[in-house]
Amino acid sequence: MSNAEYDDLSAVFSRGDVTTLNKKQLERFLVLLSRPNASTRFPGSLYPQACDAVRLMLTVRMSEEQNLQAQKESRLALIIACVALLAGIVQAAVSYLQFVSSSPIQVTANNPLPVRTVEAIPVYAVQNAQVQKKPVTVKQVPQK
Repeated sequence: MSNAEYDDLSAVFSRGDVTTLNKKQLERFLVLLSRPNASTRFPGSLYPQACDAVRLMLTVRMSEEQNLQAQKESRLALIIACVALLAGIVQAAVSYLQFVSSSPIQVTANNPLPVRTVEAIPVYAVQNAQVQKKPVTVKQVPQK
């Protein structure tokens, strides 16, 4: 590390510009302060104060970055929630309109599929049932 870098650091502290430094500059100054014999470059008790100030400002910058990231994620989550809410409202409205505008739909099969089972299924007649008049047949499938 050169003397010019230490002179820059001293000038920043003498002007009181520590609060205007960005994260990269603070990291560079923290590396300067952690070097051997860095304390000899600062007069009196300025070295511990400089270390504390740089460490504190670096913590503040990191906290600000994390806060910005959390705000972006919160906005994205809010947008996704709003889209989901709108989709739910549209789905409910379409379902309601279908319910109001049409009669119930009964699905009937012209050719019912055969039921495969290992055991015979008992079929009971229901009186007064409105079903097709075809007889129900159940075929037993042989086991493999």
